[in-house]
Amino acid sequence: MKRRGSNYYSEEEDYNEDYYSKKRKMSDGGLRTVYVGNLAWSVGWQDLKDLMKDVGQVEHVEVLEYRDGRKTGSAVVRFKTEEAAEKAIEEMSII
Repeated sequence: MKRRGSNYYSEEEDYNEDYYSKKRKMSDGGLRTVYVGNLAWSVGWQDLKDLMKDVGQVEHVEVLEYRDGRKTGSAVVRFKTEEAAEKAIEEMSII
């Protein structure tokens, strides 16, 4: 096992490529990611994706849950572009 920072990896893993490619993908996702709160517990990820696709192209939706599986009433939605995320915030804030 080798160590890089606080992470350990085996020599077989191509650690650098995997770690840094994930880091790059995550780094620009923040501006395209929108937190959605005050959802009904019955809302699923597909329901939210269908609603948000009217605003812009959706890459990912995650409805947040507690450890026991109950929904928290919130979610995160990642859009394809920053503009779509901004438009979602503007248009969906009034619903």
